[in-house]
Amino acid sequence: MRWRIGALAAIGILLLAPAFGAELTVLREGNSIVAILRGLPFPPTLPKDLTSGLTTHLLVHLTLLENGRAAEQRDIDVAVRYDLWDENFPLTETAGGTVLSTQVFKTLDQVTTFLENLALPQAIAEGSLVPGRTYTLSAQVLLNPIEKERVEQLKQWVAENSASERPVSPASTAPLGGGPSAPPTVARHDSVFNRIFQQYAAGLGSSAVWRQTLVSAPFTLQDLSRGRG
Repeated sequence: MRWRIGALAAIGILLLAPAFGAELTVLREGNSIVAILRGLPFPPTLPKDLTSGLTTHLLVHLTLLENGRAAEQRDIDVAVRYDLWDENFPLTETAGGTVLSTQVFKTLDQVTTFLENLALPQAIAEGSLVPGRTYTLSAQVLLNPIEKERVEQLKQWVAENSASERPVSPASTAPLGGGPSAPPTVARHDSVFNRIFQQYAAGLGSSAVWRQTLVSAPFTLQDLSRGRG
């Protein structure tokens, strides 16, 4: 009986193995350092998110580490929104307001496969790596952590459209609870992005339902030039 229990436990571990098989590798393409996140175990709700018509955000916080200390950091937003008119999936990768790459996928399977084996071009500036020194790369990955920001944007949209239908009057400068006040402005995307990761790092909890943290094997700049990332 015991061997049966042991065998069933072993089978269970094997079945769960793909969920623990995610890995982060680093490559060098020309003068660009590329991060590859393979085997990300997304939740089963991902296909529904991708076809909802809303933008699906995959936010990646990259940290280049030397002896456990951060030598460089970079935040990358991977955004996908199903185009109901053209029936395809445009995907854009941006960092600090700069577009790194754009692609259009024809099917759900294509975009899902891409996300499960995500390539991030220009992940870290090559000049941040000093020849001869050993580094690791850490990636914190969050899926759709900006629902609260969407709510704030919706509130702002409602406020703006409501204001357009009524006479404009000066906003009061009274303290909170003492009268009307001007609606808050919508934060810029980069400030939203930074605030999300600051909350995550501080342990305050973000609205992200799914998150993963991956760390690469140690590497040097010379290793990457030989394609061993």
